[in-house]
Amino acid sequence: MVREVDTRPEYEHWLGAVYVHEPYRGQGIGALLVKTAAEKASKLGIDDLYLYTRHTETEAWYTKLGWVSLEKLTYQGHPATIMKKLLR
Repeated sequence: MVREVDTRPEYEHWLGAVYVHEPYRGQGIGALLVKTAAEKASKLGIDDLYLYTRHTETEAWYTKLGWVSLEKLTYQGHPATIMKKLLR
């Protein structure tokens, strides 16, 4: 099982490695990727997803997509935020 933040085993299902190449940003591709992943997870019976980010602008972007900040921490020597999205 892969967990994005291995120090938080209580958070089971993670969204990770979502990246849109810079020339294609601002077109809704990232939001579509995140939405599609959440829909697939929900169909698999997963109730919530977690992610972590090291950037405040990314945290704000995910907040606009319905994610909530759950925890601030230092992970691998960097400040980070764990976020959660309820799927059901």
